[in-house]
Amino acid sequence: MEKKRTRWLQFHDQKTAGIPGLLPLYVGMKARVTERISKNLHILKHCSCTVVGWELHPLDAKSAPGAERFLCYMPRVIYLKFADATWTVDKRLGPGIWPLFPVHRNWELNLSLIH
Repeated sequence: MEKKRTRWLQFHDQKTAGIPGLLPLYVGMKARVTERISKNLHILKHCSCTVVGWELHPLDAKSAPGAERFLCYMPRVIYLKFADATWTVDKRLGPGIWPLFPVHRNWELNLSLIH
């Protein structure tokens, strides 16, 4: 199983329905939206944004803090800042900050990928 996991981390995102095997994440990281989030707020595919923070899964949050971590769970939320946006989805977040929550997608693994 460990061999398959290591191989998974090496796949190009096009072979995994866009799911990255390894995703670096840091405050100030530039990103872009890959699908329409909100037409009303003009958060559309290819809009650029900046990572301003996140909330870790409780089990990952217990691990020793440091400059670099390998998480076992997806973050509960990633906060994205959209420049020049004036809308607010939550007063605690401020203008232009969108909370991005994980979603589940079903896809089939092509058997040729695991060989």
